[in-house]
Amino acid sequence: MMQNKDKQPILPRNPITHQRHRREVFWQITFPILVVSLALLLLAIMATGLSPVRASKWADVSIIWLIIPALIFSVLLMVIIAALVYLTLRLLHILPFYFFKGHNWFLLVNLRIGRIGDHLVEPFVRLRAWKAGAGALGRQVRRNR
Repeated sequence: MMQNKDKQPILPRNPITHQRHRREVFWQITFPILVVSLALLLLAIMATGLSPVRASKWADVSIIWLIIPALIFSVLLMVIIAALVYLTLRLLHILPFYFFKGHNWFLLVNLRIGRIGDHLVEPFVRLRAWKAGAGALGRQVRRNR
């Protein structure tokens, strides 16, 4: 008996279940792949050996099969775009009211912040005004002498 990295012994395979597993693998995986591969090979041989008229019919059929998925995705995309357009139109009817309310709220915030700023700056402006007034008075007094 061998051991793996986890120090657990590796048990030998049961030959009956191993044989059943191999049989199931053949019938469930290998056989379907072989059948589909042979069918595709047979179709390829038939397509190359056909007359031009029959080959044209097969080409038309294959083009139809190639167009169908693109058509389905295009219709799906068109439905999604139509739904988005409809939702956008609905939003355009609803949003102006809320944008107006938001605009008014921002105007109110702007006014209140402006008032707070004015109150904070007022002592400094008043001090500078007094200083400028005193300077002007001093200049006037010096000129009048």
